[in-house]
Amino acid sequence: FLQQAPGSRGLGVVTQYNVKVENPRDLKRVAEAIDAEFKSEVDPTQTRSEKAFVARAAGDLLELIGFTRWLGLGCVIAVLALVANTVVLSVQDRIREHAVLQTLGFRSSLIARFIVLEGLVLSLAGGVLGTAIAFAVLHWGQFSLSNEGLSINFQAGTDVLARGLGITVVLGILAGLVPAWQASRREIVESFRAV
Repeated sequence: FLQQAPGSRGLGVVTQYNVKVENPRDLKRVAEAIDAEFKSEVDPTQTRSEKAFVARAAGDLLELIGFTRWLGLGCVIAVLALVANTVVLSVQDRIREHAVLQTLGFRSSLIARFIVLEGLVLSLAGGVLGTAIAFAVLHWGQFSLSNEGLSINFQAGTDVLARGLGITVVLGILAGLVPAWQASRREIVESFRAV
């Protein structure tokens, strides 16, 4: 289909041949003969055993998957920063309210737990929605990653939901820890003076 796209001059170009040898001991000699025959072509051949071919294609896919894990980790760190920023701004806006709560007898540790709970609720609000969308896209999208005839299909299982929700809970708690610690250490008088 892509070779027939408008402007493409590569119609009918073969990208892979499978050659069967009668004796496996002749494999190296046959591969060298094929490569020698086509070495002066625009696209010279790279002949290798099927085992080496699959190993190289699988290695390329594993490298790509490894890169996506780093990309996913970067996204998790970015989400942590966003949720933490939201909680920090929220706590700064309510410094006087925390002072009133302390005046009424609420302990600093309880206020800190409220702030961590707020971070958890904010994280869960986005995390549940994001995890559900990711699950639906993977489940009904039927995506696959292919390289030189080797394909890996993406499937959504309950482990995707569990991991997503687990990461969401951890991010929410982490996002609320620093603002909770800061709020719990602030004196009542200092909190009333805050602008």
